[in-house]
Amino acid sequence: MKYVLSHRTIPVLTMELDEGTGTIIGLGELHAPERLPVGVSYTGNTVDRQALNAWWTGRSIPASRSGLREALEILQVTSPQLLLTKCCGLSLSDQ
Repeated sequence: MKYVLSHRTIPVLTMELDEGTGTIIGLGELHAPERLPVGVSYTGNTVDRQALNAWWTGRSIPASRSGLREALEILQVTSPQLLLTKCCGLSLSDQ
């Protein structure tokens, strides 16, 4: 499924997520390279997909979090990474 990574209301990057694993499998148009997450580099219009995947996975709920297994069962999701797709990548720590 295709998504647009945004910084507030500014589109940053079009990307495609694997619906089975929740990982980034494809990158599209780079709209605002200066707004990429910290640690994600780019050359020209090519974004480091491995670094972007590491950042994306780091946004998921840690496996050690109390109640995670029950929440995944209730929401019928198999992994914390897939949960990110259900909540559009939002995190309680976002400011």
